Amino acid sequence: MLEQSVGYLLDKKTVMYNNKSYEVFKVLDWVSTISFNNSDQIPAHTICTGDYADDCVQTFNNNTEDGLYVKTSDLSESIEKNNNIVIFSQIREKMLDGLKGTYLYKDNNNQLEAITDTDFLLQVERTFEPNEESLVRPDDLTYLYLKIKEAIFYQDEQIKNIVSIIIKNQKLANSNLDIDTICRLKTNFIVEGPTNSGKTAIFKQLKRIYNIPIIFVDTTTYGNYYPDDIIKDILNNLLQAANNNQTLAEKGIIVIDDNDLEKVGVEIAIKRILNSNPIYFNNLLFNPAKLTIVNLRQKNNNSAKESWFTEKIELKPLDRNTKKIILKESTISPLYINKIFLETLGIDLEFSDEFIDYLINKYWSLNDIEKEVNTIINKSLGDIIKTKKSTLSIGPEKQYVLK
Repeated sequence: MLEQSVGYLLDKKTVMYNNKSYEVFKVLDWVSTISFNNSDQIPAHTICTGDYADDCVQTFNNNTEDGLYVKTSDLSESIEKNNNIVIFSQIREKMLDGLKGTYLYKDNNNQLEAITDTDFLLQVERTFEPNEESLVRPDDLTYLYLKIKEAIFYQDEQIKNIVSIIIKNQKLANSNLDIDTICRLKTNFIVEGPTNSGKTAIFKQLKRIYNIPIIFVDTTTYGNYYPDDIIKDILNNLLQAANNNQTLAEKGIIVIDDNDLEKVGVEIAIKRILNSNPIYFNNLLFNPAKLTIVNLRQKNNNSAKESWFTEKIELKPLDRNTKKIILKESTISPLYINKIFLETLGIDLEFSDEFIDYLINKYWSLNDIEKEVNTIINKSLGDIIKTKKSTLSIGPEKQYVLK
C-alpha cells in the first residue's frame, strides 16, 4: 500500500573509531516521500522533493549497508512546529533548523545521538568528507606523481613506475574481468633501496593523498605468531583502514617490510595472501585476489622470496647534497613541517646552512633529525612566549636566537 510520508533523509556510513565500529548518519534533508513495501517486503521510500527526488531508499532501522535512508517524522507534529501552517518549505526549514549537515550515531539503545567527542567527530568528518586531495581519480597518474615528488626528491623515475603500477592494479580491481585474469595481469612488486632512500616515505605520501586503504606490515612484530594469527591481524588492519568496507579493503595495498620475511610463520602467512585464494576469518570470506602487495627491502638482499613478486624497482642512494636539499625544501622535512606549524603561531623560523650541516653530520635518519629539531623548538617556545619575539633563528650546533 502506498502512503505519503515525511522525514529526515540520512546518509549512513560505518566509521571505525578506537577499534570499534559505529553506524553514523549525516542529516542531508527533510523530505516528502511515497512509502511502500518493496519486492522483499522491506519498507522503502521514493523521495518526492529536493535534490534526491526520484531516488528510492530504505527506511531507517532496516539499514545493514552504508547508503541513504529515511527516518520518518510525525506529520502532525511537524505541522505544529510551523504554527499549524501547512507550507512544506516552511515546515522543512523548521525541521532542519540546526540539524542539516550534522552527524548522529546510533547508540546501544538504537537511538540517534549527537557526537560530542571531538576526536570521534574528526574521524567521522574524514570518512564523510574526504579532503580534496583524497578524491584523486584512480587514473590520475600525473597528480599522484607530482604530489609525491613534492616530498621525495631524486627518485622521479622510480616514483613514476610505482604510481603507474598502483593505478594499473586499481583499474584491474575495478574492472569486470574475472579473478583469474586479474591475478595474471596485476603486479605485486619489490621496492629496493638503502636506508633513508624514501622507500617507506613514498607509500606514506601515497596513503595521504590516494583514497585507497594502505597498511604497513612490520614483520618483526609477529615473533612466533602462527600464520593464521598473522593473516587475521593483517586483514583486520586492512579492514580498519577501509572503515570496515570489505569491498574497498579487498582492493587495498599491503606494504611489507622485509626485516624478517624468512620467519616460518610470516613466510607462510604472506604466501597465502599472495596466492589469492579466499581466506575465511572473523565470519568473513575475504578475497585477496585484487590486493596489491609491495615488499620494501634493503639493496643487495638476495632473498629467495624475490620470485614471489613480478617486478623490482630500485631507489637511488641519496648523497649529502641531496639530503641537504631535502631538509630545506621537502614537504616532509622536519624543518619545513615546523616552519609551517610556527607560522600558525605568528612565529617565523629561520635556520642557517651551518645548522643543516650539523644535523647531517650528527644524524642520517630523518626520524632522528625530527626528534632533534622538535627538542629545540620545544625548548625555545617558552622563551618566545616570555620575550614576545616573532622570529626564531637556529644557527650552528643547536644555538638559537630570538628576534
